[in-house]
Amino acid sequence: MNQTQNETTQDQTQPSARAEAPEAKKRMDKWVKIIFLLVVVGVVVYIQYSQRKGPVVYGWSEDLPATIQRASRQNLPVLVFFMSRPAGEADHFIVKTLKNNKAAIEESKCLLVQAAVTGPSSELAVKYKLADTPVLMLLDSQGNEIARRTDRVGETDLPIWLKQSLAGKK
Repeated sequence: MNQTQNETTQDQTQPSARAEAPEAKKRMDKWVKIIFLLVVVGVVVYIQYSQRKGPVVYGWSEDLPATIQRASRQNLPVLVFFMSRPAGEADHFIVKTLKNNKAAIEESKCLLVQAAVTGPSSELAVKYKLADTPVLMLLDSQGNEIARRTDRVGETDLPIWLKQSLAGKK
């Protein structure tokens, strides 16, 4: 009789265990979907933020007034990369050119700064007479314009432009 009771008890517990398995699977599927959704949202937010921020030229300051003050103290020229926010295709092109011409830029002994221009009526656009971006501008140690490039600067053009502009300054 004990064996019959055990079999009866097992038969009664097995259906409920079977019923719990699909319920547990549904809960697990729900959490997997929630986690997947959170990952997708996180990726979208990251992409939005990185596109809004625009291209970054590593090693370049983002504080133009402080860089000009430093240039004045050290009597060095300043190379400024004015870019738009949000960034356009031309901004990314110039960033690539700047990265590929790192040696020529270092040789010029310029202080380097990138500045975001938010629109044609922004303070920077008015002060430096920027009709469009991107613009590469060479400033003397007092912050006065020496030269500017508003067109696409190729990898071979940039070192030549820098040398000629700095030679014309002297």
